[in-house]
This record gives sequence, C-alpha cells and structure tokens, in this order.
Amino acid sequence: MIRHASAVAMVLLLNTTPMFGQSAVAPMTELILKASPADVHKSPSVASPVIGKAAGGTAFEIRRNLGSWVEVTWPNTEGGIAFLHVNTGTIAPRSPASGSNAARESVAQIAAVAAAATAAVTNHSAAEGGLPTGTKAAAGRPATYLLLPPHRIGMGALMNASTPGFGATARTWWAHRIGVQFSVARPQLKSADGRSLASTQFAPSVLYSLPEGVTASMWLRPYLGAGPRLYRADVETGLGYEAFGGAEATFAAMPQLALSADTGYRWSRPSFNGFEPRRIGFSLSAHWYVR
Repeated sequence: MIRHASAVAMVLLLNTTPMFGQSAVAPMTELILKASPADVHKSPSVASPVIGKAAGGTAFEIRRNLGSWVEVTWPNTEGGIAFLHVNTGTIAPRSPASGSNAARESVAQIAAVAAAATAAVTNHSAAEGGLPTGTKAAAGRPATYLLLPPHRIGMGALMNASTPGFGATARTWWAHRIGVQFSVARPQLKSADGRSLASTQFAPSVLYSLPEGVTASMWLRPYLGAGPRLYRADVETGLGYEAFGGAEATFAAMPQLALSADTGYRWSRPSFNGFEPRRIGFSLSAHWYVR
C-alpha cells in the first residue's frame, strides 16, 4: 500500500508541469471532415497509396500542418500517422464542445496517471478500447476507421449478358482512381434475320473511378470506362469502340473478391456479312485481387 501511494505521488509530481503548462501554448487545431468519406493517404501526396477512409463529420486533431496536407493519428500504420488533404474538411480551433473543459481534462489526467502508477506497481497492463491518441469524433460521434484492401491487380471471369458468352478479364488500379482492364470473350454476333455467329473479342479499356461509397460491410466503387474492341469472326477482323459505366462491389467478408456490373454503348461496329455486335452491351464480372 505504501509503495502504491508513493508511486502515485511521484508520477503526479513528475507530470505537474506538462499538465498545467498546456494553458500557455496556442490552442490546438483540428480538421473537421465534410459529409462524404475522405481518402486517408500514407504520405502527403495524391500519388501516395490510400490506406483507408474516414467518415464524414469526424474531427481529427492536427499533429502537423503541411499547407495542403495535415498529419493526423491513424492506427495500424508505420509511426501511427497518416495524411488528409485540407480540401476534405475545415480547419478550426479545437472547440470546447469536442472535448472537455480544463478542469475535467485535469481530473482525467490525474486518473490516468494514477491508473498508470497502479499498473506499474502490480506489473499488469490493461488494454483499453476507444479512439487513438489525438483523434476524436465531433459532436460525440465516434470516429470510424475503414482500412480498404489495396486492390491493385485482379484476375477473373466475365459474362456478356446481352450477347451470351463467357470470357476472362484482368483489371488493375493505379493511384486509386485510374485503372486499366483487359478482357477476352466469345460473344454471339446477330444478323438482321436472327441468325447468330460466334466471334472472339479482345477489349482493352481505360477506367476512371468515381467517388466511392464505403460502409463497414461493403465498398462500392463506381467507374467509367472506354476503349477499342477487336472482333474476329469467319477469319475476318473488325474494330469497334465502346464507352461504358458500372460499379465494383467488395464485401468485408471476402475483401479480395470484387463483383462488377457495367453497361455500355458501342459505335463504329464492324460488320461480318450482316453480323455485327449490338449497340448496347451489358456484362457481369468477378475479379480476385492477388495484391
């Protein structure tokens, strides 16, 4: 009991200066995010990997202000930090509503020091849940950390629903926004009198990811794409073009698998003795991301 009281007293004395010295420094600032989820980057650059999402309305205490970027605390990263662009929110002084007043902060610090001293004497540590140091939610709302899978390179299969046929597909994303997709399929070409002709189609496309929807259970990434489509049928080769839009869904239960559906419009369609691709195309695909 004496050792316990002595330890508490020593830690309290050692922490007296920083505890009450906080009133002498400038008020700390925070970044309050906008309504939509914000990309959290590994480093202060748009080209750096996006390591997660932060829910709209969350307030982050700013560790460092780098001009266009701010450094904040983020779990499960090297150094425990990450970076947010200032355009994702509003920088403001930390308000009393987002934290407690000075008296309550002092009481909380005293309680924390006493708990630390008790743990040191008894040689036990207790894991506490809650927000990481320096991070809090505005208006009492808990902060939400959503660590997204990288989804760099994915391979899978597709089905052309408009012209029945199956094929293989590969997709890669760069800098979280720009992507490239390659697909090989065997769609059926139709003639005016209803006849069908099997063909081989190779389609490289460029993708652009639109703002995503992220929840604790699903990541929905809509995208736009366009590119040429090379057809081969009856030893003839033809070139067409297509623009399309769709969405890729990833579920938390299986983060490496992504299911996609898209629809597109084809123009400059090649014709093989009256057989030609349909103008409207619809396809379903599944990609397994290996990294």
